[in-house]
Amino acid sequence: MMIRHIAWLVAAVMVSGCATYSPEEIASLDYGPYPTNYKEIIQSRLNGTLKDPMSAQIEYRAGPKQVWQKGSIITQKTYGWGVCLWLNAKNSFGAYVGRRPLSFIIRNGAIVDAHGEMETNMFDTGLANAMCNQVGAT
Repeated sequence: MMIRHIAWLVAAVMVSGCATYSPEEIASLDYGPYPTNYKEIIQSRLNGTLKDPMSAQIEYRAGPKQVWQKGSIITQKTYGWGVCLWLNAKNSFGAYVGRRPLSFIIRNGAIVDAHGEMETNMFDTGLANAMCNQVGAT
């Protein structure tokens, strides 16, 4: 439980970090068209990264919603349509690893940023949680 709180704190510091958009820049961002096929885009990504994509249990929690992300030490300054989901899938031993949050930013039909894929990295998980909150997942 303490590690989760530390991960949230570190993620919040990193997300609030360095480069940001000015109000003028935010107003002029081109998020691209609404990604009606966002589930297919994300499934294609998961098919290439999961050990057993057929075992994936995916629960879409929120989005797509227009989002922008400040740049920080480990995140790039980016924007697009944010999507939050919870994923549970089997590992190479055939056991489910447990639900975890993943977040994706999609622009012009492609994933331009993702968090939560490095399941053992508390910073990446914290960033996925932060993005999920931004798009309205509870």
